[in-house]
Amino acid sequence: MTDLTKRKFKACLWPTIYLLLMVAVCVSGSISFHNNYYKRFYVSQDSMCPTLEGKYNQCDYGLSDHNKTAINLLKRYQIGLMYFPSDYDSQGNLKEGAELKIKRLLVLPGERFKFQDYKLYLFDYNKNEWSDPLPMPFDRNTNNGNHSFYEDTTLDENEYFFAGDNCDVSNDCFDVGPLKYDYLSAVVVEVTGKRILNEDGSYTYKKMNKRYFPGVDY
Repeated sequence: MTDLTKRKFKACLWPTIYLLLMVAVCVSGSISFHNNYYKRFYVSQDSMCPTLEGKYNQCDYGLSDHNKTAINLLKRYQIGLMYFPSDYDSQGNLKEGAELKIKRLLVLPGERFKFQDYKLYLFDYNKNEWSDPLPMPFDRNTNNGNHSFYEDTTLDENEYFFAGDNCDVSNDCFDVGPLKYDYLSAVVVEVTGKRILNEDGSYTYKKMNKRYFPGVDY
């Protein structure tokens, strides 16, 4: 290798190394931000079955965004984490042992709605009539007739209506009524895998294809 070739090689080598280092730093920073900004959650019970699994020995887990910005931008059919009014004492403090619930947002603040035969109808004030049933692009368990009806209701501007996909067993807004904004805790960002309980009491974390629930604009 001639001196000229060596100089050209060195001239190209250092910028390349610098670029690779910058890429590594950016990737590392992105991963660190992702892991520290979001919080891991685990699905318990079967209220979101068949979408999410929450068995004792095997459950889905993922990441959630607890920042108010995410909650303020909630869309219909996104999945959230929340507490119920019964989780708080008379002083407004969270009771010891209270657990977050995981449900899907069906009705947005300020909307007038009703359920008939499991179908969601919104009132169209421009046309002064009820809409056709809203499409629900996800699977639901509706075998036992629970949650098939909810009377004509208008939400306040700080109220939300959540329900589990497993209508047969879910305890949700059909039972406790609409939830105020302050009861909302987080928005599900992604479901990343399954936590499996081993015979010795330890857990195995099995990575799966990531699943997202971005919601809809209608």
